[in-house]
Amino acid sequence: MNKIEVSKTIRSWRGLVELDERFSAASEEWVFRGEAIYRTPKTSLQRVCEQFEIDSKDVSQLERVLVKEFRRVYPIYEPGRVPDADDAIHWLSLMRHYGTPTRFLDFTFSLLIAAFFALEAPVKSESAGTYMPAAIWAVSKTWLTRHMLSQLRQIGPPELISEWDARKGRAFEKIFWNHAPPLKTVLAVNPLQLHERLHVQQGVFLCPGDVSISFEQNLIHLAGWRSNAKVFLIDQGCRHDVLWKLRRAGISRESLFPGLEGFSESLRVVVPLLFRWYKKMERKGGRIPTNSRNEFLYDKFDTAIA
Repeated sequence: MNKIEVSKTIRSWRGLVELDERFSAASEEWVFRGEAIYRTPKTSLQRVCEQFEIDSKDVSQLERVLVKEFRRVYPIYEPGRVPDADDAIHWLSLMRHYGTPTRFLDFTFSLLIAAFFALEAPVKSESAGTYMPAAIWAVSKTWLTRHMLSQLRQIGPPELISEWDARKGRAFEKIFWNHAPPLKTVLAVNPLQLHERLHVQQGVFLCPGDVSISFEQNLIHLAGWRSNAKVFLIDQGCRHDVLWKLRRAGISRESLFPGLEGFSESLRVVVPLLFRWYKKMERKGGRIPTNSRNEFLYDKFDTAIA
């Protein structure tokens, strides 16, 4: 069956750490993506085309319209930070950052960061009424690089590889926009200049070559995909413990999305977790930090259970 199947289910913090250690010890470099449920990752471009029923043969044309419109209007909002006109990778990175649909799919070099994104917003099954397992996708970046070098040599000219290594826009355009027929492939892509969020999330984009088909269809077109593309489930039974330990490791929405918005959104996970601990200790007769009005002291309790 041409589908990336589940390799294993993680049921504890220790299981997640052991999985992280396994990939850290590997001789190849891997990248990861967290999903709230086990589903095929889709680019934002693919999702918007499905929502608006865009024919698959027209997706590439729609992409060019989106790029053109974003580049035309962006200087109005950020006049002092306009990328070079031919820096296609930087433009697409900015589009992805601000929410414009692109062919870029977010991955990270950190399995633990991917685990946070997988677990922070659980999805409940409508039929069973229970929360569904989350998923972490793992792809060998080393494997993708080997295929990339082989494909670039076939496309030519000889300087294309050095232009790609230098993140030249014309190299990206030649590979992804001007090659006919479109390459059924996936390449790891990052702009030369990272924005803050991409940096703190240890992010990297995986970029499908043919946008008329899905990301997964592009991926499994490459030889060796069965051993170099994996998916792991995380049982929701360990969600609270894992999220708490990730926070203690410095991984939360506040750290991954710097600024007031990230901090505010982090409270959606952090405060309920603390409050659960508070109530659990209270039921067991534990001493809870309160003030003279018997109000729960959040900051002291946070330290108390460290």
